[in-house]
Amino acid sequence: NKPSQLGKKKKNKWDFGVTLNTGFSNRASELSFGGQKNYSSAASLAIGGGGAQLASYNGNGNSKPGLYWETGAYIQSNSKKKTNVSFGLSVSSFTHRQQTGIFRDSSINADASGYYSYGNSLLYSNRYFYLQIPVMVHWQLNKGNKFPLIWQNGLSPSFLLGSNALIYNYSRNIFYRDKSSLGKVQLAFRSGLYGRFGVASKRPASAGIFLNYNFSGLQKTYQYDKNHLLSFGMQVMMPLKKN
Repeated sequence: NKPSQLGKKKKNKWDFGVTLNTGFSNRASELSFGGQKNYSSAASLAIGGGGAQLASYNGNGNSKPGLYWETGAYIQSNSKKKTNVSFGLSVSSFTHRQQTGIFRDSSINADASGYYSYGNSLLYSNRYFYLQIPVMVHWQLNKGNKFPLIWQNGLSPSFLLGSNALIYNYSRNIFYRDKSSLGKVQLAFRSGLYGRFGVASKRPASAGIFLNYNFSGLQKTYQYDKNHLLSFGMQVMMPLKKN
């Protein structure tokens, strides 16, 4: 007689869950490997002293950190080995703040009903909303299953959903909204370190730290030395369905 298969449960090879990341974001310089981008030619095109203002805008630490958050869902392989992969779908919000002058009600283009002069009268919050599709590889660094410590790395294509960001036009020495100046598609590098708690439970949670850097330039036009988004903070992952 064949052994009875009753009572045996087919194991699921994938875990499903939700994620929540929160922390800080800001604009960052381009990663340089043996070279540095030169913005002097752009500054030289400025009119009426705009080149000097551009140099000041690039070098005075104008961009200040703001709140970052991301929420979404993921599916992760569960091979019981040291290495697994995951695929996600999430919505994220980057924020950075910058000093501007006063607002003036004057039409610049179809996307702007006014502009901000150059100055330090106001602190404006620039927000960018993206749809992200992270693809990650997870390595368990330690032995044993009581408290797995996992290092994750991967890439995430990102698609701009909306933004209220100001563009600095150095030829006019003003800030104004212009969505056409922003890159619609981004590619980000993502890394993180997290631990898994309550491994023996049905839904063990994971928590740790993360760092994300966008390789793609944030602005297509009127670029300056800090043209990449950077975020870092805490991450939490909670499985909804697990073996």
